[in-house]
Amino acid sequence: MSILCEVVVKQLIPAVRVRVAKELYNKHNFNQKEIAKRLGLSQPAISKYLSGNYTQEIKKLEEDRIVKKISDEIVKAITKKDFKKSNFEKIIHKFCSNELR
Repeated sequence: MSILCEVVVKQLIPAVRVRVAKELYNKHNFNQKEIAKRLGLSQPAISKYLSGNYTQEIKKLEEDRIVKKISDEIVKAITKKDFKKSNFEKIIHKFCSNELR
């Protein structure tokens, strides 16, 4: 596995999930169960994200331009109701292949 892939899996994806969860909860009035279902996560994971209970590295990445761009794209798809879990992987893949940078 390349170093970029490791960073994506361990830090970028969690940072994106945090931003998406916060956006859906705070700006679009989704509840924790709805967010968990849309992202394929558990409700306790969403609760953890919303409470800020995650690493400093992820907190720093939350404000990264690329994380914001990826998160905005996911939130937009979810709020349009045409989002499937496979869309999450496609959006992350676009980042890995330099399409979102």
